[in-house]
Amino acid sequence: MPPEVAQRLSEAVSLAQAGQPDAARAVCSALVERGGGSRHPQPHFVLGVLASADGNHVAAEAHYRAALSLEPSHAGALTNLGQSLLATGRVAEAVPLLRRAASFGPLEARLNLASALARAGEHSEAAEEAARAAQLSPGSATALTVLGDVALLGGDASGAAEAAARAITAAARSDAAGLAAAWALRAAALAESGDAIAALEACAQSLLLVPDQPRARALRPSLAAPALRSGDVFIATFPKSGASRAAAARLPTSELPRSRLTELRLGTTWLQQIVCCLFGEPNAHVQTRVPWVEAAVATGAFSLRQLAALPHARRAFKTHAPPEGLPVAGCLAGAPPPGVAVVVVVRDPRDVAVSLYHHSRALKAVARVAGLLGVQPDGAALDAAVRASSFEAMRQRHEATDGAASRAMRHEGEAGHFRRGSPGGWREKFTPEQSRRFDAALRERLGGSGLEEEFFPPVTTGVAR
Repeated sequence: MPPEVAQRLSEAVSLAQAGQPDAARAVCSALVERGGGSRHPQPHFVLGVLASADGNHVAAEAHYRAALSLEPSHAGALTNLGQSLLATGRVAEAVPLLRRAASFGPLEARLNLASALARAGEHSEAAEEAARAAQLSPGSATALTVLGDVALLGGDASGAAEAAARAITAAARSDAAGLAAAWALRAAALAESGDAIAALEACAQSLLLVPDQPRARALRPSLAAPALRSGDVFIATFPKSGASRAAAARLPTSELPRSRLTELRLGTTWLQQIVCCLFGEPNAHVQTRVPWVEAAVATGAFSLRQLAALPHARRAFKTHAPPEGLPVAGCLAGAPPPGVAVVVVVRDPRDVAVSLYHHSRALKAVARVAGLLGVQPDGAALDAAVRASSFEAMRQRHEATDGAASRAMRHEGEAGHFRRGSPGGWREKFTPEQSRRFDAALRERLGGSGLEEEFFPPVTTGVAR
């Protein structure tokens, strides 16, 4: 390939990677039409990749075939052409192309060949090809997911579930799409084996990672779920709606006349406690007596089967989800069934915005510490760390566990170990002279550390116009 063609092609690839597909397409088209690139397969191949990304399989096929006419052994073009044919249902045409591609060794070609063979009904050969690919790349979650797909298409639900479990273990936490695909495969395998509730839990895990995961979204509506019971209570609230108003209702608030709403100045946790008291259980642990449905399933604190079997005459749940987003049969958009009470907790949106801002800052702080320690917590663990390390949570734990001993070592009226919980208290204590002297010493000690702006942010001044 002439150097000038290689350079222009490199520019096109960089443009595509930078999110400028139209510009990349223009460079490759110019190479094909008048830049000497028509004699080389790579510009055609890149045009095919761009067309595939747009879902234009007809154009992609033409470009891949053009590349193969110039280089019949182009493994990438063979693999991608096979994928395009599979996407348009032309399985019989895809198989020989993918066989040729797999003979050159690319893992992706072998995985696509296994999928194509399974769709063509060649289950034994498909299983052999998928197992070979998994052996070639033992730590590949993608290979294990394809192995499970092939097993499922061949009617081996237990083999598919086992492959999915291995894929979930192998998938990197940073690879949300791969992990979600593995959970979706597990859901499909469990559904095929008849365990609908476990399948629903796997779907929930997949959709928590990637809300639009296609397999999980398609599977979820077909699965049975714990059913609503007359007497059930839902406390529904937008996240971070602690200091709130509660509206007790039988219907969503948007469908109720104001006269049907009973407004109370309550927070979500207070409301959970009140429900426990009204149900005759004032000493119950609110988080287990009135579990948060989504968090309970996501963290494994409760399974859907356990939620369905809660041993209470009247079950109560907390949720941040809309009704149709809950893994409970009968929770549909609109009115809940007769006998089911919904308490909607509403907070001033401006206060919610401020709470979410501070919560996101806390999440970032915890994530930074996790990075320093080499720990990779998932989203639920990060949230739990933020909640447990809040000033109020630590103060309450300290008072409950070490409070008596701590009070014994303090003078009467002296503040406890958890005194204030917010920065800036020095402004109330330092005299102007103390502040000046301390600032001078601090600037000297911090010189060259890179921390100066943390304590002495630059002063910005407006320009008069």
